Amino acid sequence: MPLKLLTTLYGLVILFALGETALGWWAGFTNGWSHHLRLFGRFAGVISLCAWIWVGILLSYHNRPGSTHPLTQTFVHLHTFTMLTGLYLALGIAIASQVPAECGEGYSDGLSGMWCGVSASACAVAFLLGVLCQSDSVLFADGIKANTSLVAGITLITIRLASPSMKENVCSGDRGRPVGNHNDLITIT
Repeated sequence: MPLKLLTTLYGLVILFALGETALGWWAGFTNGWSHHLRLFGRFAGVISLCAWIWVGILLSYHNRPGSTHPLTQTFVHLHTFTMLTGLYLALGIAIASQVPAECGEGYSDGLSGMWCGVSASACAVAFLLGVLCQSDSVLFADGIKANTSLVAGITLITIRLASPSMKENVCSGDRGRPVGNHNDLITIT
C-alpha cells in the first residue's frame, strides 16, 4: 500500500469529518422545515466527531511496520473504514431525504437559503466521506489480499523477496518482521 496515498486519504477523512461535525451540529440546531433533520444532523455531528478522533488515532499507528500493537493491524483499519463507509452513506441518504423539505417553495422568514445550504452541504460532505472511506477500505483490502495467505482457515507462512517498494514503512497489519538482511522478508500471518 502506498504510504503517501494512505496518509493523504487519512488526512482528507479527518478534514472532511471535521467539516461534517460542524455542518451536522449546525443542521441539528437549525429550526428548518424538515421534521427529522435535527435528529440526523446531531447524529452526523456525533458520528463525525468520533470518526475524526478515531481516524487520527489510527493515523498515528499506521506507519509502524515492526510493531505488534493491535492498532497497527490492517484488519483494524479495514474494519474501521468499512464501518465508516456504511455509516456515512446512510447519513448521506438520511440527510438527502430532508433536503427537499428545506429547499422547497414555501413561507420563509428569510433564512430558508441558510437551511437549504446547510442541509445540502451536510449531505454532500457525508457522501464524500463515504467515498473517501471506501477508497481507504479498497486499499486495505488489496493489501490484505497481497500480504496474506489463508487456505481453509489455516494460516500459512509466506516467504517473498523484498522489492524496492517494500523498503518503505507501510502499515503492518500482517505483523511482518524483517528477518536477516533487507533482501529477505519472512512474513508470518
